[in-house]
Amino acid sequence: MNLIDIAEIIEKFIERSLSPYEWDDFVSIKSTDDTITRVKDYCTSVDFLFPSDHGSGKPYHSEAAFEKLGELAKCLRQGNQATSDWLFNEGF
Repeated sequence: MNLIDIAEIIEKFIERSLSPYEWDDFVSIKSTDDTITRVKDYCTSVDFLFPSDHGSGKPYHSEAAFEKLGELAKCLRQGNQATSDWLFNEGF
């Protein structure tokens, strides 16, 4: 899995066209690449960083979370350095 593959997964997730199993596989499978590990850590933390303001039975992710994931996907398409810089600025 490379950065472009991850960008595509995140974009599908944002579009709500990714199955929950695909997302779970993405965040659960370990990587030896430090940047990919940091990306996965960020993706699993986004709900806590930007909690949904909806109650039970409503969308789990806030719009802010989807916006941040979109920013991350753009950086992933720009390469490893842009992704590392973005993650660093986000505290990851």
